[in-house]
Amino acid sequence: MEGYFNRIWGKLGIDIVSQVQRDVFLVRFHTIESRTKVVEGGVQMFDRKPVIVKQWQPDIEMKKEIMDNIPVWIRLSGLNVKYCGKQALAKITGMVGNPLKADKVTTMKERMTYARVLVEVPINKVFPDTVIFENEHGHIVEQEMDFEWKPILCTKYKNYGHELKECRKYIREEINNKAQERKEVVQQGEEKTSKGEQTETSKEVDKETCIEEKFHQRVGKQVMVRQKQDNFYYRRGNARRGIVIREPQINTENSFAALVKHMRNELILNVTLVYGFNEQTTRRKLWDGVNQIRVKMDGPWAVMRDFNCVLNREERIGSKVTMAETRDFRQCIEVCGLKELRSSRAFFTWNNKQGGDSRVYIRIDRVLVNAE
Repeated sequence: MEGYFNRIWGKLGIDIVSQVQRDVFLVRFHTIESRTKVVEGGVQMFDRKPVIVKQWQPDIEMKKEIMDNIPVWIRLSGLNVKYCGKQALAKITGMVGNPLKADKVTTMKERMTYARVLVEVPINKVFPDTVIFENEHGHIVEQEMDFEWKPILCTKYKNYGHELKECRKYIREEINNKAQERKEVVQQGEEKTSKGEQTETSKEVDKETCIEEKFHQRVGKQVMVRQKQDNFYYRRGNARRGIVIREPQINTENSFAALVKHMRNELILNVTLVYGFNEQTTRRKLWDGVNQIRVKMDGPWAVMRDFNCVLNREERIGSKVTMAETRDFRQCIEVCGLKELRSSRAFFTWNNKQGGDSRVYIRIDRVLVNAE
């Protein structure tokens, strides 16, 4: 966190950063003017989570803030440019909460695809997908509201930021419980086998020890595959998610495509797993390859995994993002008719594991889907 504070406030002159307790820090500045400017700047965001800024007082309680209201970024996709002014944005976003500020790109009108505004909303509020307002001509306008983060509650541990099924602590407990259950089943099977009795339980255990292989090296270490007749099914952790019906012959040098059937709703969709090269020039092969796949694609389509490229300036902390390095990625998304699927997981998906000012956080993994 010290590196993060130095990146956002270092130019104002930080004297020292001290950790008071978990998630509570005390930042001391060289001048009162610098401290005042930081406090007036209000809430900051770190890894899609709000950082509450308060001025130190002798009687202040040094503990985590209990919040009734939280700041969240809202994207207004397709908003008419005439409504991108400060007053218009405040009126539109004011229907869901208290507008705090628009990002720099929106203020400078450097991005026309959507406006982005930080809005303070009640933590227990229902977040609408759209709002309706009347324009200057008396016409009703319906505007899409895309919340980058919502205060999702873990029902077991009462922590905000994820659902129970995504809670790491809960998942670890479930994995340990199932491992213990499997161990007990194996022990029972061995005891019965030693007596010459081959039971159905031991047969099931043998089936569960079938050969596991990687679906494809580009998928990643966490996703494993088991052969099942002529098809494959993939799983993450212990949960089966879908059956890989076949592998279409539309793969490229750094992408891999498959036809997947969801095991719950039986939805069949095309999935393309990608890996972007480190260099911008060689990464263009990926964008060309995705465009080639798009021409042959029919039906629901998802493109996911490691693009090794950012879309917006706020998706990298620690080094500057230029519009030039995002141009090819943006153009590919627009040509293919893709949009990003919202995620409740951590905003930044990679960091260089360096200390202090050398630490860099980047969002390089994402899921893009078409309209179908």
